[in-house]
Amino acid sequence: MGLPRRPGRRGLTADRSYFDRRPYVETDAAGAVVYAEYHRTLGDHVRDVVAAGLDLLDVVEPEWPTGHTEVWGGWGPVRGAFLPGTAIFRARRPG
Repeated sequence: MGLPRRPGRRGLTADRSYFDRRPYVETDAAGAVVYAEYHRTLGDHVRDVVAAGLDLLDVVEPEWPTGHTEVWGGWGPVRGAFLPGTAIFRARRPG
């Protein structure tokens, strides 16, 4: 999703569509890529699991832990109070 890499309230405003799958890329002064994120929708991930021939058992989106104050990129307690930062897909091989 197009959320700016700001951990505070300014980082809660989307600046591009959730459906925009172009990578988010940061470069240094010489133009070399120093960071890249490849966004995929929840549906994209579910279809990947199913296409791999797995049975999808559960999708867990953990809540931000109470009292956790660490910030990484745009993720921290402010954004974590509104949006999950992680999705966990539980799957198994059929049979």
